[in-house]
Amino acid sequence: MSNLIENIPYELFSYIGGGIFLFIILYKFFPKLFVKVHKPIFFTIGILSLSLGYVGIVVPGLPTTVFILIAAWAFSKCSERFTLWLENHRIFWPII
Repeated sequence: MSNLIENIPYELFSYIGGGIFLFIILYKFFPKLFVKVHKPIFFTIGILSLSLGYVGIVVPGLPTTVFILIAAWAFSKCSERFTLWLENHRIFWPII
């Protein structure tokens, strides 16, 4: 498991996190751009952020809380089911 994590370039996490942050800024200032495609995009952002949050538990230096909060925000925009799942999760509910 540690060999798999060591082979992933650390910059990849920064690029994914930066892309998610850029999308959030664009959505905040230009919400009409995302009227028709917002649910799949928010679901994808939620899944990516949640997976980065899981990786952040294992990898030192990678923030977990930020990605879990982004996932909670994204899921609240697209799916009530995943929002409730994340809020009732045994690991992540204290973070949220």
